[in-house]
Amino acid sequence: MRIHKPHYALSCAVSCMLLSGPLAQAQARISDQQHSVVTATGLETKVAELHQDLLTTREELAQSREEIRQLRIMLQRIEQHLATSNQSEATTDAQQSNDNAAHIRDLEEKQEILQSQMEQHEQLKVASMSKYPVKITGLLLVNTAFNSGRVDNADVPELALPRLPNQGSGAFTATLRQSILGLEATGPSVWGAKSSANIYADFFGGFPDADFGVAAGLVRLRTGRIRLDWPHTSLVFGQESPFFSPLSPTSLATLGQPALAWAGNLWSWTPQIRAEHEFRVSGTSSLQVQAGILDPIDSSRPAAQSFREPSPGEQSRQPGYASRVAWTRQTREDRPLTLGLGGFLSPHRYSFNRRINAWTGTADFRIPFAHSFELSGEAYRGNAVGGLGGGQFASFVASGDLAQPSTTIVGLNSVGVWGQLKYRASSRLEFNGAVGHDNPFASDLERFPTNVVNNPVFARNQTSFMNFIFTPESSLLFSVEFRHIQSYLISGRRSSAEQINLAAGYSF
Repeated sequence: MRIHKPHYALSCAVSCMLLSGPLAQAQARISDQQHSVVTATGLETKVAELHQDLLTTREELAQSREEIRQLRIMLQRIEQHLATSNQSEATTDAQQSNDNAAHIRDLEEKQEILQSQMEQHEQLKVASMSKYPVKITGLLLVNTAFNSGRVDNADVPELALPRLPNQGSGAFTATLRQSILGLEATGPSVWGAKSSANIYADFFGGFPDADFGVAAGLVRLRTGRIRLDWPHTSLVFGQESPFFSPLSPTSLATLGQPALAWAGNLWSWTPQIRAEHEFRVSGTSSLQVQAGILDPIDSSRPAAQSFREPSPGEQSRQPGYASRVAWTRQTREDRPLTLGLGGFLSPHRYSFNRRINAWTGTADFRIPFAHSFELSGEAYRGNAVGGLGGGQFASFVASGDLAQPSTTIVGLNSVGVWGQLKYRASSRLEFNGAVGHDNPFASDLERFPTNVVNNPVFARNQTSFMNFIFTPESSLLFSVEFRHIQSYLISGRRSSAEQINLAAGYSF
């Protein structure tokens, strides 16, 4: 903004006002003095007074001129200040205008990017027959392994086998078969309950009978479930780990089967239906009661790929019955402490009406302590639990050929335990160490030494591992794991093997 004529007129007006006062006073005084000279006596005295008044008037006029000069200087400074301020404001306005223009351009570019992403999302989103959302989730996992010794499975070793004299030991392998794909969905409220569902598959179902089939794993169903959740009660239908054995150690090296499978971890993914209810004990603790039925599947392989024969548990025409009670206490760090007890019972029927009752009792725990540590694990004691992942693949021992009616079968008793210590160094780095032990009873294995189901017969299996998992970003995972396996035959012979597993994963 500039100083225009109104400011100059203002300065002139002020000057005139300052001059008019002294001049008017001087004129009045002169007029009075002239009248006094004419009408009064003592002319000389009056002249002297008049001269003195004129001198005083001159001094006042000089003082007024000086004040006017100072006022003009002040006005000039004000004009200069206003001009400078207007120039600065104009510069600031111009800069702000430029910044606003740049900001608008950035917003337009971001809008274009978001519009492109939305269009891409519209092209790639999962279509559903219902109006409720469905999303794709999963883990792309690359495993590279260095094995020492002879193992039952080069990718995910569970047992150490006796070394053969004419064969070398050890191997290098790499695979993507443990990658996981899943779908997750949320649905409507049903009878006041929130509904949800998910299903997961991997590529650990075997190998195609084709060239280079070792790198082309077959798709396999892992787990899936449908949930109805009320505030304190839930109904669950699906296939997942036995709910009375809910935990598994943390590992990116063994996702095809949970870590410490056949080393104390009852894990087999089983179709099941269960109900859950939570009772509040206090403000920080609760008691959860679970009960349900399971399909009593067996660990043996299917007789054929094109049709399904019932397992011994299914031939009993009864499901497996299970329950679990768990006490949970919440902590300030949102790391709950949990202690649980569970049980399972399943009648099995074999040919010639031979029967075994498979059963197990379980205990599980998860105990956080200090600031970043957590101790977790499970233990079981059972009979004929090969279908759940115990007893070294076997549920019974037999005196002879099962095709003969005179053959006697006895359920194989076993006990197992595993434990893990976790240390969370930060939100992106954790260390895990675990050890597991599975032990079929020697007295059962030695009862019929001439004929048993499995060959060779393992009397004990111990597995331990250590790993660290690094997550630089929410979707990226890296891990290094060392695993040591010791397996004992019924003869007492010990075999050992090791694996170093390098894993890189991307979750989505």
